[in-house]
Amino acid sequence: MTFFEKKHLLKFTLIFLTCFLTFNASAQESQSESTPKPEATKAKSKPNALYADQGAKDEGTKWERFESITGIFSTKFPHNYRYRVFPFQFNKNTVAFSTEIISALDGKEVTKDKSILIRAVQTFGDRMTGRDIKRILDRETRKYAQSVRAIGGTVLTNEDATYKNFPAKRLYITYIENGEKFGMRIRIFLTDHSKIEQVLTGPAETMYSYRSDDFFDSLKLFDGITHLKEPKDIGNGWRQISSKNNIFTVTVPPKNTDYTPVPPRFRTSQKREAFNFQFIDPIREETMFYNVYSYKLDSKVTYENAKSLLFANHITKFVKNASIDSLKTENNIIDGVNVMTTKLIITPPTNLPYINTIFMEVHYKDDTIVVQEVMASAGHARSELPSLLMDTLKFHPEKYSYTPRNKAQKKPADNPDDEIVEEDLEETEDSDLIPPKAADK
Repeated sequence: MTFFEKKHLLKFTLIFLTCFLTFNASAQESQSESTPKPEATKAKSKPNALYADQGAKDEGTKWERFESITGIFSTKFPHNYRYRVFPFQFNKNTVAFSTEIISALDGKEVTKDKSILIRAVQTFGDRMTGRDIKRILDRETRKYAQSVRAIGGTVLTNEDATYKNFPAKRLYITYIENGEKFGMRIRIFLTDHSKIEQVLTGPAETMYSYRSDDFFDSLKLFDGITHLKEPKDIGNGWRQISSKNNIFTVTVPPKNTDYTPVPPRFRTSQKREAFNFQFIDPIREETMFYNVYSYKLDSKVTYENAKSLLFANHITKFVKNASIDSLKTENNIIDGVNVMTTKLIITPPTNLPYINTIFMEVHYKDDTIVVQEVMASAGHARSELPSLLMDTLKFHPEKYSYTPRNKAQKKPADNPDDEIVEEDLEETEDSDLIPPKAADK
């Protein structure tokens, strides 16, 4: 079972067994302070104020129009709800969102057997084609069917639908708990950048009541991705992490279930380092890899030996039967540092069949070389995220300092989401310090 299938099964099971979207109100308030204010792609989808009315006091069954700050959707929803949003800024102007809103159909307490929710996530790649949308809808309904069987439920309805020109799937699921029959009514929508799930869970007899139908019929969806009113430098709200030998510093996003669930990883020896970070597209279920390697040599680095190291340790991982003479690079000097860049279009490896573009950038000065790699699909390669990641790297070989580490460890952090995996690296290990490996393997 892949990482994504396990994640979907867990999410689906939690819908049935727990109030899986009970959010921490204080965490939401602190997050709202750093959340960039978006401007919806289309005027009709302009959002209301950040976190307006979230966690509002219970006012019975009062319903009102809810306008998501993401610009992805609006809907009728009980006044008493819980709401979570995570902004993933992937270039200076554009933000992908993951968001969830949950309440009970009667506006009262959410329980494992009685809830309504809307969950939306966005891709940070190109807009999705009709073929992409069909493939993703079929994949999502297949996962729901597998999850239902795992808990002993039954899929009574699984059909294609179109909602105001947006492709969709409709599912109706039943299951028995403590001798009582419960239902789950689901609609899954795809726009050009978003996946939206609308879910109602409760006693079977409530699944097609007037209020239930009104909840489903009130949803409005909007195409497009969210653009910032004012461009912000990439890395806003991200964290800086220095390499273990203090040769370079990277800037990466905070941990997030949808986009960045895997902690950063360092492997270190006295003369070499490797850093690995993964970006996961929650709609396409594709991983973009950001790898940074450092090498400390025994003599001053020249253009020739920097290019030779790049070719031997990095290019040949992706391109076989190539010669160093065929490697085309662009070379510059930036702030006294030599910079070499190149881009590869490759045949996708069998374990990562969507990866076909590799960006590489080499920084070298005195006796130290740093190589950055971004491995991406064609759609993610056009997102500007690869170049912006490379632009945020800080190269400071003059600060080099080595401290031996005896075993793999997770760096202690006040916030568990800030964990960093640290491992030793033997000097004689293969030059491929971090073999490409997706989170779903």
